[in-house]
Amino acid sequence: MSTINIVKFYFPKPWLASFRDDQLQSYIKLAYLTVSARQSYPKAVLFRSLVHLQVKSEGSRKHLRKGTWHVTLCYKSEDHLARGQHVAAHAYVRGKEDLTLLRATYRGPKPDSQLNANGKWSWAVEDESHVAQEMVYGHISTSKNRKRSGRGRT
Repeated sequence: MSTINIVKFYFPKPWLASFRDDQLQSYIKLAYLTVSARQSYPKAVLFRSLVHLQVKSEGSRKHLRKGTWHVTLCYKSEDHLARGQHVAAHAYVRGKEDLTLLRATYRGPKPDSQLNANGKWSWAVEDESHVAQEMVYGHISTSKNRKRSGRGRT
């Protein structure tokens, strides 16, 4: 049995102007691997940060221990879309230039109306400040295992 999954990836507009095509594809691949590791098929992914070493905690910045580069994102499955919810995730990678997924952590689901630490909506992609890239993924299930592959951008 196979399934087709179309996913919208939302990026803040200023980021896209500075990305090379290979960087954009690396971020998209990282996000899909992060979400699908939970056996979830995302329908929408919102990038909240580029790869970085800092986290904001209770209004102050602190460095994580050495080697914990990560990307912050939120995602929605079909179920989350219906409920007006999203899940926040951190995708931990090898380094600033190497977006190989090492592990991921998840929080949520949260209501889309929830404000983040900066006082902004946690899921705010309805305005023109974000640009969507659509990807089509094919999933083939077999009785022994599941194989996944991502192909093509529209």
